[in-house]
Amino acid sequence: MIRTAAGKFASAVKNHRMLEGRKTAVVGFSGGADSALLLVMMVEVLGTGNVLALHVNHMIRGEEADRDEKFCRDFCSERGIPFRAVRVDIPMLAKERGTGLEETARNERYRIFAVAMREGYDCTATAHNASDNAETVLFNLIRGAGANGLSGIPPVRGSIIRPLILCTKDEIVSECGRRGIPFVFDSTNDDTDYTRNFIRHRIVPLAKEINPAFEDAVSSSSEILRRDRAHFDSLSSQYSLSSGRKILSSLDDAVLSRVLLDSLRNAGISPDSEHITNAAEMIRSEKVRSSLSLPGGVFSIDRDNLRAGFPDTPDGTVPSVLCEGVTVLSEDTAAVFVRSSADSSKYINPLKNIYKLSIHVSADSAKINDVVSARERRPGDRYPFGGMTRNVKKLLQSTKLPLETRRFLPVFTVGDEIIWLPGFPVSDRFRPCGDQVAELWFFSEKNSDSSRKE
Repeated sequence: MIRTAAGKFASAVKNHRMLEGRKTAVVGFSGGADSALLLVMMVEVLGTGNVLALHVNHMIRGEEADRDEKFCRDFCSERGIPFRAVRVDIPMLAKERGTGLEETARNERYRIFAVAMREGYDCTATAHNASDNAETVLFNLIRGAGANGLSGIPPVRGSIIRPLILCTKDEIVSECGRRGIPFVFDSTNDDTDYTRNFIRHRIVPLAKEINPAFEDAVSSSSEILRRDRAHFDSLSSQYSLSSGRKILSSLDDAVLSRVLLDSLRNAGISPDSEHITNAAEMIRSEKVRSSLSLPGGVFSIDRDNLRAGFPDTPDGTVPSVLCEGVTVLSEDTAAVFVRSSADSSKYINPLKNIYKLSIHVSADSAKINDVVSARERRPGDRYPFGGMTRNVKKLLQSTKLPLETRRFLPVFTVGDEIIWLPGFPVSDRFRPCGDQVAELWFFSEKNSDSSRKE
């Protein structure tokens, strides 16, 4: 077994054909041991003039970040390596986008790499290593990931290559010492308040007490999973929802789950493992028609036809599909749908601190067998309660609710049928008549300090 960083670098480059047909590269250069060794090795393979060392200063660590940028600039100047530094105010961007620092920084780095490659570079090399891969696999395992997450960091993804992916951190630092390659240290790597650092400093050492070659073992497992996943992905790519219910129901679970995952994601839906399981059960059930509310849309079945996305509406507006729990309808309104009234308090109580107005109604859960949605009112909307079919517009004209509130009231539907207008009774057909009681809530008019409470 190869134990040196140089040997593992050569093995990864060869086995994954990282530099096949590639003569120039952008190298992500942070100044740490990983990227310093990567840069030196890439220069050795491609030549000094064919490599661009690209440093991204995230402007997160103040003087320490500026120190790292200067170190990288001096490192390249001393060796004649083309260098570029790009500064990005990650804290500001993260605040504007409502995303985490780590996610924002990662997205910006890859955007900057892509821009640099347009100048004629064949690929971008990043310094992800076997220790990073082990931490990623553990992180995904703890979150309950499937084969994709447990496959770890891909050695090659399009034009992104990772030549150090088989090298452990210890091997990299040892190689830097042997070659006399200087590097800097990021002080935030010791902060165990970050999940990844907690895994690195607390969990990985325990795993290495059981197996000192833990990181190599994870790399091997990741490679096996990537091969298996590629096989199943190849099988699943032959099918889609248009293949029909009869064909899809005959597929192995591993293939069907991948078909559903790809199809739902392509429709703008973000399913979790439970959603995939429920959709597969629907396909294999004996029900002629059924539907499943999902984050971002609906999965529905009508005989042999399967569909994912938003249901069609006559006026072209898109209804808000209500999943179990809270659904934000607009900047100032929200809804809650629960199939069991016993589950409502955990959703309702926090919202009562955010919104001034709350209206709710109970409904027969057993009769809610289609998609529950909230949509804008339309001319001619009607629904029955109290033994009569009522015109929604006239109902609103008779209500004592303030005009501003009435303007934003949606109607709640099951499939195409209106079952409730907030402020009025539930549709006669959905009145509770048994033990299965669902609840629908509508919230509006945020408190002035709600942004702080959220």
